[in-house]
Amino acid sequence: MSDLSKIKDKYDVIIIGAGIGGLVCGCYLAKAGMKVLIVERNNKVGGYCGSFKRNGFIFDTGVHALEGCGPNGILNKIIQDLGINSLLKIKRIDPSDVIITSFGNFNIRNDIKITINEWTERFPRCKDGIQNIFGLILNKDFVLRYPELKKITFDKLLKRHVKDKFITTLLSVLFVNVGLPINRLSAVNGLIFLNHYLSDGGYYPEGGMQGFVNVFQEKFKSFGGTVLLNTTVNKIFSENKCVRGVVIANNNIFESKYVISNCDATQTYLNLIDNQETQVKYKKRLGNMVTSASVFMVSLGLKKDIYDRNFDCGALWYLRNEDENAGLEMLFKNKTNYNSNCIMIAFPSFHDNKLAPVNKSSIYLMCNANFKNAEYWKENEEKVANELIGIAEKVVPLIKNNIEVKLIATPQTLYKYTLNKNGAMHGWASLVSQIDPTIIPRESDIKNLFFVGHWITHPGQGGIPMVAKSAYNLVNIILSKSKQNAFMEKCR
Repeated sequence: MSDLSKIKDKYDVIIIGAGIGGLVCGCYLAKAGMKVLIVERNNKVGGYCGSFKRNGFIFDTGVHALEGCGPNGILNKIIQDLGINSLLKIKRIDPSDVIITSFGNFNIRNDIKITINEWTERFPRCKDGIQNIFGLILNKDFVLRYPELKKITFDKLLKRHVKDKFITTLLSVLFVNVGLPINRLSAVNGLIFLNHYLSDGGYYPEGGMQGFVNVFQEKFKSFGGTVLLNTTVNKIFSENKCVRGVVIANNNIFESKYVISNCDATQTYLNLIDNQETQVKYKKRLGNMVTSASVFMVSLGLKKDIYDRNFDCGALWYLRNEDENAGLEMLFKNKTNYNSNCIMIAFPSFHDNKLAPVNKSSIYLMCNANFKNAEYWKENEEKVANELIGIAEKVVPLIKNNIEVKLIATPQTLYKYTLNKNGAMHGWASLVSQIDPTIIPRESDIKNLFFVGHWITHPGQGGIPMVAKSAYNLVNIILSKSKQNAFMEKCR
């Protein structure tokens, strides 16, 4: 820190990135009395948990629904702790998901018992298998089984309990959310994901996802926190391997006792941290890590209200070929650039009619995709978009001839917006080899530099509930270190 005249202010905590992890950390720490700054490179908060507006249509950036908002959910606890429950209106959609296959349509209901009954009525010969796997998913006592489960993939776990291919197929569809085939996916992460998704999913906030995160931003400000938008952190500086603050544009300096990175770990370790020893230590480690899949999205504003009670769900999954796991495996091995075998269709304006002009609809289509390069997507994005529209038209009529707005987001778009390596949607891939918390830990070897969100390795990577949980856990650590933990004690 050579130019003291460049010091603009001093904070207790500086948070890089205003995704849900950064916002949750910021709210708790500011409410506990700490002076907190959140620095965000974009013009609004939220990251993937946000929305954007075009020609009167509002589209979500990446998250189509929330989990964990029920009485025992982590998001509900955070909302209650921070006193923002009165500021949010969240509805639960039933069914949360509809899976369309060649052997029928399958609902995921809010009441998991109804889901189990509906599935077993459709396939009575599979009753034992369905009950076995749902019993395993709904059993939250993972701690006792962790030593065993951490060593195996989800498909090995399934084979111990399920003999019916159709159950494996249906569950494979849901893992499009994490972009991994079940023969690659950690059994622990698969169970945690499905536990959240099946037992407490399908929530949608009024105002779309941006409305949800904006409430956190406003609450953070009311606690005395400061948000700098349109601002990029250029460097995290330290002295004697202890963090001292950050450098932003024009070499302006903000000092702080703690820094939290809520952004890509590769960017943080290799581009932002000024300690060469730490960079060398993590360069090879990060180079060997596998990121989660990215996505290809098409947001459509339709000049017609296409509301259909049969499609009033959080997400409609259209599976064209019964072996979805094979499609995900091809994507994982980079033998295909995108996986259109299973596409997701979401209908934001079905849940909040203010997200589209009167008598119109906002919807979006999504499939998993690999990063590739900018030239590839520039040449192929229209072709892929039209392919997805044609597929969606087979199950949701009236799309193709009613398009008023069409916006395409490729993995390159996601990278440009977030700087997430390879445009990854869920940080590191949930592989068996990548769930050890010591690989990319939340506490750096630079004192008082922390990480939050899906770029740390731990069981249960990815998804809004797990990012929020990682933020909640980190807050406890920081407040304990700063001896300002009375607030969190009250929240327990």
